[in-house]
Order: sequence, then structure tokens, then C-alpha cells
Amino acid sequence: MVQVSSLPRVTLIFLLSLPVGAQIVPTLSPVQQMKAKALEKQAMSTLDQVLNDAKGLSLPQNRIAIESAALSVLWQRDEARARSLVTQIVSDFAEAAGQKEEGSRNFNLQGTLFRQRQQLVQLLASQDPQSALDFLLTTRSYVKAGSPTQEQSLEHQLELNIASFMASKDPQRALQMAESKLQQTGDIPWEIVDVMNSLRAKDENAAAKLFGDIVSRLKDRDLTSNRQNFQFAVNLINTNVAASTADPATIPQPDTPKDITEHLTRLADTVVSAALSPLFPSDMLSNLQYAVPALQKLVPAKAPRLQQRLADYNRTLPPGQRIWNKFSQAQQGANPDELLALAAQAPPDFRGGMYQQIVLKFANQGDFLRAQRIATEDVQDPAQRNQMMQQVLQQAAGSAWQKGQFGLARQLTEQITPTEQRATSLAQLALNVANGNQPSLARDILEEASSLIQSPVQDLDQFRAQLEIARAFARFNPARSVQLLERAAGQLNQVLAAAAQVDGFMPFNRSFIQGDLLLDNGLLYDTVVQEYAQSVAALATYDFDSARSMAGRLDLPEARIMTELIAAQAVLNQQQER
Repeated sequence: MVQVSSLPRVTLIFLLSLPVGAQIVPTLSPVQQMKAKALEKQAMSTLDQVLNDAKGLSLPQNRIAIESAALSVLWQRDEARARSLVTQIVSDFAEAAGQKEEGSRNFNLQGTLFRQRQQLVQLLASQDPQSALDFLLTTRSYVKAGSPTQEQSLEHQLELNIASFMASKDPQRALQMAESKLQQTGDIPWEIVDVMNSLRAKDENAAAKLFGDIVSRLKDRDLTSNRQNFQFAVNLINTNVAASTADPATIPQPDTPKDITEHLTRLADTVVSAALSPLFPSDMLSNLQYAVPALQKLVPAKAPRLQQRLADYNRTLPPGQRIWNKFSQAQQGANPDELLALAAQAPPDFRGGMYQQIVLKFANQGDFLRAQRIATEDVQDPAQRNQMMQQVLQQAAGSAWQKGQFGLARQLTEQITPTEQRATSLAQLALNVANGNQPSLARDILEEASSLIQSPVQDLDQFRAQLEIARAFARFNPARSVQLLERAAGQLNQVLAAAAQVDGFMPFNRSFIQGDLLLDNGLLYDTVVQEYAQSVAALATYDFDSARSMAGRLDLPEARIMTELIAAQAVLNQQQER
């Protein structure tokens, strides 16, 4: 096994600079097109069966989870049926709202319903913003998210999320929605900036008007005492300067609408005036650090006084904090060598975090040997040093396979620890090698990955690694994928059965409610069932019948139905891309 350090620097640079061959997306033959249509028909039939089976689930939040997932693929194929499904989802929300959240019967029901409603609003808004607004209004009384004030704030955020999607279809309606929220009392929601950014792509005048309204609202507020409004104003400056020019320290370019530039200058003057006020809390000055270059350009007349105020503030900080602030500012544009000089001046307690940032910066620039040397020589903590070394190895391996140097990528991946991570990385490498038209090498790498995982697996990391290998085998050898999934299904059934017996004793991170597996925010669904379902979905695109069979191996109906749905989704999404 070749160590990274044993490769000469010139050799490594040469190997990592080779180009990747162009990939050609094949055109389906008439026979392949017929098979694809038959597969799509199978997937749609499975989707129908899933929605029918979901009606038999006792927990309405589980039905909502399945119906919401189905809605995302159904809308593109049968809008009328999708809209009917939305009506069913509203009915499920009404049923869930009528249940009492007592003891173990419905652990964190309101939190689950709030999250599901939020996700559905986003999904509907991406398809039909008006339907999203209707759904939001209809389900408002079914979900409780805290005090009336908190609920109102959350509703405003969701309405503004819809307005962001509305901007591409009806910019004037989106502008009206945003302005109505801006006129209400309370802090300005950050989501209103998303609306403005969406308007920019469709109607620059509407975006400029909203920007001006936001600036006027901020000028009416006391930025010297309200931290949230002050931070909002600073973030708004940074966001708009960055959106207008590649250099955050320069004023927007001439093609930026004049109104936007004027509003930005007015806002910067308001922020700087607040920071220079004797009433301005000194600890809030730290919020200005990253905006200083832009503020200096936008309001040059006040720049010297601002610089002096910040210098006075920095002198009151402990030495370690001062050097860390300087290091953080320097990261925006300094090269790694300049950062190394700053790290050398820092107190020992600060150096570890600085060196970690420097190692990542060198690795991102492709200088993996330099990153490795810093981690080895300058990082004193063994655990932190090993973590950095592993990050460098993974980035170097990723850079190598992106450039088509699969042999080097394999050498680097073979040094990754622990074993489960190495197996997972090798499985992912095998897929990338296959994309590079080297199927024989890909199979060889995949067999190596498989040999690293013992059977039966002993913990969650090994289980996930086994599933990652099963995903990769689905492309090369579906029978091997089935073999691994059968093994995983058997263990998963054992884990779920055992967990169901003790779940009621768990104070947090529940997985069941009276024997029903939770499909939304349930610990075991999120950590193991969903992983298994994704591996079955990978198999479905190559052998749908076997994938259905692997979904059927799960004993719990909630797990089986959701796995069937995810497998059908994978096929239908693939057909949609074609």
C-alpha cells in the first residue's frame, strides 16, 4: 500500500492535473424505450398500491409522510390526482389535530405536524403558489407551534416562502405579499430578502422597490439597541454587495439598477451612524467585522471614524480573541501562508482551530502534501491531527477520481480509517470508476470494499457501509446487491422488533408510538430504515422486481410501504430525467 507521503511532490501534482475523459449520455434504443415504459408502468402501479396501503396505517402523521412523498412525483404526471391527494392530506391533518398528545401515545405530535406542514407548503409552492397559500390557510387551525406571537411569526415566514416562488409567476403579487408583511410590527423576517432576490430574476424594478421599503423600515428602527435589526441590516449589505459584484469590497457595478445602489448606500450610512453613536453597545461592533470593506466603499466619509471605533474596541479584547478576529477576517482573502503566520502568533488554545482551517484551505487548493505536513507537524492534539489527516485523504482521493486518476484515488482511499469509512469510500469510488468506463476495475474495488465488512454486521456504521456496498453492486451485479439486502433486512427486522419492546422507556428520540414505527422524525426510521430504503431504491432502477421483493422482506408495514414508495420514486425520477 502506497503512502501519500511516499509519493514525490512533483509526481503527485502531475497525477492530480490529468484531465478526465468526456462522458457521453447514451440514447435509448427502441427496445430500451419499450423497457423503460414498462418499468415506469410498474413503478406507477406500485405508487397506486402504496397510497392504497397507506390508508390502513393508524397514525395520521405516518399517512401524511407517505402521501407527501408520493405527491412530489405524482404532480408532474397527474395533476388532478395530485390535487385530490392534497385534499386527503388536509383531512389527515384534521384527524391528527383531534388527537391528544398524552404520554407515549403521540410523542411530539405538534412538532411533527408543524414540520410536515412546512415541507408541504414548500413543495406546493414550487408547483403552484396559490395552492400553497390555500393549503396554508386551510390547515392553519390544525397545527400549534407555540404562543400566538410565535405562531404568527412562523405563518409570516411560510407566506414569504410562498411569495419567493410566486415572484417567478406573478412578481407584482409577490411584491404585495412581501410589503404587507413589512408593514406589520415586529422584527423584519429574513425571508423577505429571499423574496427580493427572487424578484430580481423576474422584475428588477419590483426588487428595487422592495429593497427601498426594507431600508426605509430599518431607518425607522433604533439600530443602536435592537441587535436583530442591526444584524439584519449588516447581513443585507453583505448579501446585496456580494450579489452585485464578485468583490465584496467594491460598490455594485454600473449594470446594477441605480435605485438598488442608492438604497444600499443609504442603508450603509444608517448602519455606520448607529455604530458611531455613543449609545451603541461596544460588544455589537463584532457584527461589523466582515462588512467593513463594503462599508468603507459605500460611505467613505465616515470610514476613518468607523475604523477608529473598531480599533478602540479591539484593544479591549483579550489577546487571543484579537488574533482570532484578525485570523477570521484574513480568511476572506489571505493565502494560507499569511494565515500560518497569524496562527504562529496565537495562544496555544487558539492554534488548533486555526490550523484546522489552514489545512482545509491548502487541501481545497489541491496542495495535499502541504496540508498533510501542517497536520502532522503543527497540530498537537492526536485526535484532532488524525481527523485532519482523514479529511485531507478524503479530499485528495475525491480530487483524484474527479480528474480520472483512479489508481491514485484507490491508493489514497485505502488509507482512510476506520474500516467502515474506508469500505464506504471504496464503494463510492467504484461507482465513479464505472462512470469513467472502467467496469472491471470498478468491480475489483467493490469486491475489496465488500471484504472489509464482516457478517453479520456489529454496529450502525458497519450496517451503513454494507448498504452503501449493496447500492454500488446494484449497478454491476444485482444478485450480489440482493444478497446483501436480504442479510440487511433480516438484521433490520431483529433490531426493529427489539427496539419496539423498549421504546416506551426512552425519554427522547422515540421510534414507535404504541407499536407503530414513526416515519417522520423517528430515530430508527431516520438512521436505519431510510438507509435500507435508499439501497433498495438503487436496486429498483436495475431490477425492479427484486427491489419490490426486498421491500417486502420488512415485517413492519410502515417500513415496507415507505421502502416501496422510495423505490418507485427512484424509477419515476429516472424516467423523468430521460
